[in-house]
Amino acid sequence: MRTDGFLVEPIDTIWLGGGVPAAAGAGDTTSTAFPPTPWTFQGVVRARLLFATAGSDGVQSFSRSRIEQLVGMSDALPVGWALRGPLVVHTRRDRAGLPYLEPWVRCPHGLLRRPPTDAIEAPTRAWPISEQASKAMLSGSSRDPDAAAPLAGFLGPVELRPLRGWITLSGLRWALTGQGEWTESDYYHFSTNLPPVVEPEVRVGIELDSSTGTARDQALYTGTHHRFAPSAGLFGRLVWDQAEIPGDALRTGTAPLGRKGRLVRFESASLPPALDAFIDGEHLGAAELPNGKLGLRVVLLTPTPCTREGLPCALPELSEGTINLVAAMPVFGALGGFDRARNGPRPVRRVLLPGSAWLFEIEGGTADGRTDAARRLAGCTRFQTSDMERFGFGLRVAGFCDEAGEPLNISRNNP
Repeated sequence: MRTDGFLVEPIDTIWLGGGVPAAAGAGDTTSTAFPPTPWTFQGVVRARLLFATAGSDGVQSFSRSRIEQLVGMSDALPVGWALRGPLVVHTRRDRAGLPYLEPWVRCPHGLLRRPPTDAIEAPTRAWPISEQASKAMLSGSSRDPDAAAPLAGFLGPVELRPLRGWITLSGLRWALTGQGEWTESDYYHFSTNLPPVVEPEVRVGIELDSSTGTARDQALYTGTHHRFAPSAGLFGRLVWDQAEIPGDALRTGTAPLGRKGRLVRFESASLPPALDAFIDGEHLGAAELPNGKLGLRVVLLTPTPCTREGLPCALPELSEGTINLVAAMPVFGALGGFDRARNGPRPVRRVLLPGSAWLFEIEGGTADGRTDAARRLAGCTRFQTSDMERFGFGLRVAGFCDEAGEPLNISRNNP
């Protein structure tokens, strides 16, 4: 198997369906979804691989069975393949002037901040550490006199508020693990609406009669498109192996994405090693128990079907120990859409949306057992076995914390 990281860079605006039909008529506005779901992302990746393989013959020359042999189908990748993404990224430069990709992810609702004028003071240590505190925070008050535990990171009499919006993956890593560094100039870590490298753009369209090729009467509609800044796009990583597909397929070339098939170009890319290690859960080793208990915060980065309990996965078993859910801040939604490969709608599913967060408490067990359980809850790659996980659904990050809510093994100067 080989592993290829790549950047999908939109050439024009992209228009992403919201999983519902688009109506055309006076005053109609079509729905849109951002960012694209892993289902949309796998479609553009598989299309790019097919275009690279077909060459001048075109993908129309491939039979359904041939497509399945090469790149799988829209509900299952070939055996051993695994896709990660999409992550919204843009190119920044480090202190040495070298470029690197910085991802933007939905900010967990459990992350609090001071009022906007003080937002750059990095109040990202402030998380509710009890169910009562979680409810108080979601109701708009960050101080609940009846809460069984205080708010971790509470800084004096200033009321803390949910951050919401978007946060850089570096900022989320700092909040969950204490690794990395934060300076007053790092205001770019937060964005209240879309990531700052993406702008909404309303465009007008008209429905055409497929039989006559003419415009229908009163068939104007508007739709919200998204325009990416230069050197910004969607990052993905594919583990794959197919001798018949050119090895540079994901490092060059174009493919269509979203409604209207807007072109995007592919190029080779990679995340900084520290962020790759964060997603892979490499920091979750050597799980020692301070005062007999260990907290684990888990944050969802891509949507995923949920268990009956509203969790991203079943609670793993811990020999000679227990794992309990202390607080949950799930964000529920519906996931549907149109399956172009099968020319029909996908079934609508109830899913957890990015930004959902949970606090677990691990007690007892061996160090290896706690590490294994933490990595399962964090959705590390080697535990991804379902077809949806291998498509990129359920991507999560996590970090250990103590009973006071402080990240363990803090190293603020760790790059």
